[in-house]
Formats: sequence, C-alpha cells, structure tokens
Amino acid sequence: MRTMAYAHASRRDKSRRYVVAKRVSARFIARLCRRGRPCAHLPLFLMLLATQLGSGPPLRAEPQHLPLILGLCGGQATVDRYDDLLTEADGVFYWGGKLSLVRPLPKAKTLVSFMSIEQIRQAREKLREARVDFVSFNPEQWRASKTPPEDYADLPAAVGRARKLTDELKTRLAFCPDNVLLEKDGERVAPLVDLFTVQLQRFQVDPAPDFRSAAARLIAMVRKGAAHVPVYAQLSMAPARWETRQRPDGTVQRIHLRAPGGRKALAPLTAAEVLAQVAQLRDLVDGLVFLCPEDNGTELRKVVLALR
Repeated sequence: MRTMAYAHASRRDKSRRYVVAKRVSARFIARLCRRGRPCAHLPLFLMLLATQLGSGPPLRAEPQHLPLILGLCGGQATVDRYDDLLTEADGVFYWGGKLSLVRPLPKAKTLVSFMSIEQIRQAREKLREARVDFVSFNPEQWRASKTPPEDYADLPAAVGRARKLTDELKTRLAFCPDNVLLEKDGERVAPLVDLFTVQLQRFQVDPAPDFRSAAARLIAMVRKGAAHVPVYAQLSMAPARWETRQRPDGTVQRIHLRAPGGRKALAPLTAAEVLAQVAQLRDLVDGLVFLCPEDNGTELRKVVLALR
C-alpha cells in the first residue's frame, strides 16, 4: 500500500513505463512491417499502433482516495473518533505543545508540528518516546509567530538543521512554511524534505485570486524544486478572516480580522464548501491536510466520509 510520503511515486513510474513501452512497440511494429506480416498479429499490431499514435504520457491520474492528514484541536477523544476512517496512508498531526497527547494510532501515521528548530531540539526525547512518523517544521514570519528570525533568514540552512535532527530521531521531515517563505525559498528547500505542505487556507475565503489558480501557482514552485517530493494542500474547516488595507505609501497590507476578546475571526465552512474546493485540487496534489477547530468537527467528519 502506498504510504503518505510516497503516494506520488506511481505518477513518475507510469510515465517512465509509458516511454519504455512506446520504444518497444515501435521496434516491434517495424519488425512486423519488414516481414510483411502485420495482419498475422492484427490485435497486437493495432494495440501497439494505438500506443504510437497516442498524444503522450497519460495525465496525472486522480487517485480514488487522496491520503489525508487531520489536524484536530481536541483531545484524544477527538482523535479516536476518526480511527475507523483513517488508513495506513493517512495521518493525524499534533502541535508541538500537545506532544503529551501523541500515541501510536491503529493504522494512521503521527505527525508533530513545530514553528522553530529550537522547539524540535528541546522535544527530541519526547519525540523519540512517542515514536512519531513525521516531524514538521512550520516556519512563519507574521508578527506573533514563534519562529525566530534566524530560522527564516536562511531557510535552506534552517531546514538542513531540522533534517539533521530528524535523521537522529530516525523519523521523516515534513515542511509547511507560510506563503511568503514558500515563494522566497520553497523551490530551494523542496529537495531537502520528505513531505511539503502548501498552505491554502488563506485563499479559501479570499475571492481574488481564483482559488485553483492560486493553488496551482504555489504547487508548481514546489514541484519545480523537487518533482519527487509529495505535495499536500492544507485547508481549514474554519479559515481566518482577512482584511486588505492600503498603507500611506500605496502598498497593500493584509491583516487578520479579530473577534471579541482579541482572537482571530474565523469563517466556519460547511462540508459541501470544502469538498467543492477539494474537487479543484485533486489533480494537483498528492494529499490533503485539514485543520479543524473542535467546534466544527461534525463538518470535518462529513468531509472525510465523503472522501472515503
């Protein structure tokens, strides 16, 4: 069964097999025609001829089930509700602050996310004890982020340090930068990681640019850097609301809207709305990551059921 980190392999293998088959079939057709006996093997002759007349390798096949990684804000009871739906290709991810909740799951893999290299370093023993499958480095440079400037000033070097730590832990490295860092360094960093997550939740509630076009542009940057690395799209069941403001110098600033009490204002989405967005991504990505606040868990379960 394909694992979460290698679900992309079949696309490359199919393309390679297609090219080999095309070369072999060309030689065989030429041999039959030289002998003047193509009709003696008419069914095979026609099949091989169709291969030669094809327009090229098949388009990226849409898998029946995209691998899923669920980011659940609730406790272990929340995670347990999905045990019956997750396969060996799927995963559950925890934020580093909830490392104490991590336990091996019956089928799915575990992933723990950190916003700095120092956080990973300090959690090494707990990560080793928890036997996690992936450690995710999630650098972001917004004002209240816990990523220190030294981690994103030279992002390839920082990812190299994360890679060294995960190698020591004998686990795999996932990477989930904010969009600004992805555009700046995503292509250079992609070959260094085992799984690359592209954050798309911002575009879920932003009508411009077009959702699919925005996703395709970012995903293409990653694939240009490392076509062999699986790319997952990160969506949210309740993405943050944004507001665009113009600075005095004419530049545009996008800021989070705030709810009473100072927390980010969220825009809860229905399962139907999220599934419509997933439909636009199926041929672009190798898997999906869902962020879900505890109070929108019912809609997430509907999404997972629909995708399974």
